[in-house]
Amino acid sequence: MYENIDKNLYSPMIRQYLEIKDNYPDTLLFYRVGDFYEMFFNDALVASKELEIVLTGKDAGVKERIPMCGVPHHAVNAYLDALSEKGYKVAIVEQTEDPKLAKGLVTRDVIKIVTPGTITDGDNLNSKENNYLCSLSMDKDRYILSYCDLLTGENYISDFPLNDDILFNEILKLRTKEIVIEKNFPSEILKPLEDVTPITISYEENSNPINYLSYLSKDLDKVEIKNFSRLLNYIIRTQKKTLVHMQKVERIDIDGYLRIDLSSRKNLELLETLRFQNKKNSLLSIIDKCETAMGSRYLRKSLMNPLINKEKIENRYDIIDAMRKNFLELEDLRKNLESVYDLERIVGKVAYESVNPKDLLQLKKSLSVIPKIKKNVIKMKIDSYFDFDSNFDKYQALYELLNKSISEDAPFSAKDGGVIKEGFNSNLDELKKINGDSKDYLV
Repeated sequence: MYENIDKNLYSPMIRQYLEIKDNYPDTLLFYRVGDFYEMFFNDALVASKELEIVLTGKDAGVKERIPMCGVPHHAVNAYLDALSEKGYKVAIVEQTEDPKLAKGLVTRDVIKIVTPGTITDGDNLNSKENNYLCSLSMDKDRYILSYCDLLTGENYISDFPLNDDILFNEILKLRTKEIVIEKNFPSEILKPLEDVTPITISYEENSNPINYLSYLSKDLDKVEIKNFSRLLNYIIRTQKKTLVHMQKVERIDIDGYLRIDLSSRKNLELLETLRFQNKKNSLLSIIDKCETAMGSRYLRKSLMNPLINKEKIENRYDIIDAMRKNFLELEDLRKNLESVYDLERIVGKVAYESVNPKDLLQLKKSLSVIPKIKKNVIKMKIDSYFDFDSNFDKYQALYELLNKSISEDAPFSAKDGGVIKEGFNSNLDELKKINGDSKDYLV
């Protein structure tokens, strides 16, 4: 539709919209105009139907008004949730200069693309589940599947024979909503999968390694590095962020875990009940007594990938046995874990520059109990199974910094002020004093 439009017929703002749309043909454009994100042409027709909002028209320099709909910017996350849940990709177009300073049309550009696999905020994110984005490719005799949770920074990779049943089982187990492939990948392979569950297929041709992230994949072979690099390039292209929080790729050997096919998982009611597809009364809901969201996610992964390695199983039993024998220390450990928030996702918010003062207070509180948790583990004589020493000093230093700087009654938004404690920075204190006493000074 857009490629056949004569842009010169339209007003300057609509021409700008169409020029941006040319670069993002497979996405809906949320185009910022004042306090609203507006959509035009076919995007407006689709969005108004999917979001059940009013479709109207806009004068655009031609005889007929063009289709238009819009959503308020302060409530945009709810609309992004709804569209991503239905498999749509949305490009957020923001004003990149102050309208008061603009000489003519305000410049705009895409600041990020929200996709089902890259969403990092909103009600669709379940704190007890990972939201995996996958990259799939084929080698001579194997499939290669790398996947990451963008908010927690976890990265994994596995390979397995060119068997579609195994491929579908692995993808369904991850409950991914988006798979990234290159254009010459035979996408018809994924058709049966799309009939079972809604999955967005995205394309990325850039598979060149990213220099500052090369350490993440140093233990992979060339073909695996290419696959994982495609995933990273897609994330950087859509999110337009520096990925400082990403963790080293962990190899998942599917032969190291018990394989459970989709039918067996359903009948065993591991994640949801068979009759009503309800999470309540599933095996996971019954055994999940974790005090933290991180623990719940780890338990879910462990349940979906049962160990078959005898040594690892026995190590796990040894830890459980020691905890049962030291029930007083275990209860103390449980109480300390109640103060630990979702550190993985808070770190992701820091990397995404979307962290708020309350998140920082939660981070501080979580870090404050690490010494207590360390003592609990040592008392139960299971400290050899955990690494508390590598970054312990760094955790303590970060806690001290947050304790000195962030006010205990800091508001949810940094724009409301009152975030930094008085006495932490003399220059800031002076500016606050000038701002507060300016009326008296002028008088």
